[in-house]
Amino acid sequence: MEFIKRNSKNIMIGILFILFISACITIFYLLNNKQIEISKDITGTVIIADKEYLMIESNKENYLIINIKGDYEVGDKVKFTYFESETNIEKTPKEIKIRDEELIEKNKTEIKDNETENKDHNINENVTKPSNNNSNENTINKPNTNNEKLDSADITVMNYMNTLEVELNKPSLGESVKESFITLIDFIFYKGSIKGHTFNELSNSVKLKVLSSALYLDSKIDKYFPGYKESISSATKNIYTNVKTNIISVYLDITTTICNSNNELCDSAKDGFQSLKKNFGLTFDLIKEIAGDGISNLKNWYEIWSGK
Repeated sequence: MEFIKRNSKNIMIGILFILFISACITIFYLLNNKQIEISKDITGTVIIADKEYLMIESNKENYLIINIKGDYEVGDKVKFTYFESETNIEKTPKEIKIRDEELIEKNKTEIKDNETENKDHNINENVTKPSNNNSNENTINKPNTNNEKLDSADITVMNYMNTLEVELNKPSLGESVKESFITLIDFIFYKGSIKGHTFNELSNSVKLKVLSSALYLDSKIDKYFPGYKESISSATKNIYTNVKTNIISVYLDITTTICNSNNELCDSAKDGFQSLKKNFGLTFDLIKEIAGDGISNLKNWYEIWSGK
């Protein structure tokens, strides 16, 4: 009888020992595979609001929030709960797949009214002088939204741009490139003309090609003629030192207008910007900086920048 009791006790101890070992192995496996995680929280202010995603700013960092459930507006303060394994810090902006969300504070400013007003003034009737800072002060004439067939202005200006491209691809750049730089920047921003035509006579697609070439020319001037833009800016009433940010701003404005009316041209314009993004290292932080206080631009600009 005692033998049976002792044997049963040993069996029970053995079973408990096996269960203990199994539990330890299971816990180790789960920890090793990061399936047991402590949730984290992040609270930020919404800077881009969409039905499918949000972008928030938290501690001067940008975060793309996916799989949202609630409806939020720009300016709302929201707290999100997530697991670290469901974040992608390699992406720019950093991407977070959330588990839970909580509205902390509703936007108290009149964002919607401001967005409507900014949209109405986003594309103005006159070209204004680019600013000394990076704010988005330059505007352009209303882009053409009719057909995109090449007319006389398009053909003439594109011939000029093709000739300029040949010059820029030469092993060494001459003084004529400096003159071309002034001509092109004045053409875009200061109501200048090329062969009797103005920038606002061009079709949208040709405007984008001109802007792409202008960005390339600007980089060449910086590389081969350092200090030149500063010297001509101090000698004239026109400003040439910050044309890169202004070119990008105008490109994004025109692309936004195109995408509101022409899907085919929209795809082409976005593809063109992806090339600029790659060749000139155009980060989202730069796009955000150029947008400045024009927060209503940021959603459209982000989708162009990201290729969404």
